[in-house]
Amino acid sequence: MPTPAFAESDLLLSQKTLEELFRARLNRGLAQPITEVIAEMAGLVRDYTGRYELPADRWRRLVRCLAVHQLLSFPGGTVPESVQQDHEAALRELEEIRDGRFADLLPPNPAASASSPRAVWGGQVRVTIHREAAV
Repeated sequence: MPTPAFAESDLLLSQKTLEELFRARLNRGLAQPITEVIAEMAGLVRDYTGRYELPADRWRRLVRCLAVHQLLSFPGGTVPESVQQDHEAALRELEEIRDGRFADLLPPNPAASASSPRAVWGGQVRVTIHREAAV
């Protein structure tokens, strides 16, 4: 499944907050701090959910919860309790997705699914040995 686009506006933070976070993280040596955090968290979500077709709005919500927490938790930053709870809930949900606990999520390609019989040891015959009769 192609990864949905995720922009800074999807973080649902005010422009003032984004600018403050940008400056604070820029001082720590990151060239594009917000973009880099978004990319990192999107990769984390992709790692957990790669076996499933995830609706774009659900994918964005998970990335948002993780990215906002990551942005606010830099040294000296304060993470509001609601952001911490959202972060923990997102991590739990990702683990449950990874473990296949959501019946509403289908594998993107059933033939490539981990539950497919061809995905286990060997899957199908690859070598056939024929004996020739002795003359």
